[in-house]
Amino acid sequence: MPTPDNDSNAATFDATSPKAWSHTIGGGADRALLVYLILVDDTVQPGPTYNSVAMSLLGSRQWEFGGSQHKIWLFELHEASLPAAGSYDVSFTHTAIAVCGGAFSASVVHQTTPFGSVASANGTASPATVDVTAAVNDLVVDGVTWRLNGSSGTVGGGQTELWNLVSGNYFLGQSREDGAPSVTMSWTSGGTSDTWGIIAVALKPAGAGAGATGGAFAQTILRSRLRTW
Repeated sequence: MPTPDNDSNAATFDATSPKAWSHTIGGGADRALLVYLILVDDTVQPGPTYNSVAMSLLGSRQWEFGGSQHKIWLFELHEASLPAAGSYDVSFTHTAIAVCGGAFSASVVHQTTPFGSVASANGTASPATVDVTAAVNDLVVDGVTWRLNGSSGTVGGGQTELWNLVSGNYFLGQSREDGAPSVTMSWTSGGTSDTWGIIAVALKPAGAGAGATGGAFAQTILRSRLRTW
């Protein structure tokens, strides 16, 4: 299973541009970085970077509420594009009226197929929920944006909250959960729910499948050779 490393978030939900925050990444083998963004009234795809390296888009979801367009995004980098262990900035420019984001890094992630299919949903009633196709030994990570009129949300059973932020009328957060054939990521409202969006993806473990590469796979080969000597 992928090993959780660190999480971080932008700390404010406002119009500051460029939007930037520091994320500390560890030095384990076969790493991956996942960045979650929410933009209000700016539907143009942002171009986030980590350590000034452009990130790749995994998926997005857009919906309208109260005359404003809301759009959530997932971006990624994996080992070949990641720097040595240390603290570096996630940064991007935009024209949104409000924006925030968070990041999560892990090691022992498959480097040929680091991620499964992105799942997303939006709605109004609590809970905010999405079903993710995954597998045993995957690690599922989500991001939620919820207009809760200043209240907070609570993660569903089996999930571990990574971070949360209450800003004005909005609640934002990320969580993770161990993989299974189907994983439901959910957040329960702590107040009046106006609108929400949620997006999630499974991180795949290194060494799984024929295409495995990187440190974990190399260790498997080494152990096999040692047994033949």
